[in-house]
Amino acid sequence: MVITADDPATGVRNTADVEQASQPRYRVPADIAWVDGTEIGLGEELYLARLPSGSTVQLVGTARMIWHAAIGSDDPVEAVSALVGQPIGSVRAAVNGFLDELAQNR
Repeated sequence: MVITADDPATGVRNTADVEQASQPRYRVPADIAWVDGTEIGLGEELYLARLPSGSTVQLVGTARMIWHAAIGSDDPVEAVSALVGQPIGSVRAAVNGFLDELAQNR
């Protein structure tokens, strides 16, 4: 529903680094508004909505963590791995699957 994966082949990402080039870069599209509940006193939940008239989606727990990792780091899988203290290989499928679902439901 909410984030767009830029294909590394488009030049958005530095393709000189082969390892990084294999991971898509995520950005929030201009028609998506979002706010983290911690910023407005609502706790650890995140709200997303397509503007001007889309429905609101709430992300909590791991979904919220993955959202922040995707928009705040060059490698969301690595970021989530560090946050949860698990090897990259054990979180890669879950993180990429969630991000793919968000991008496809845009």
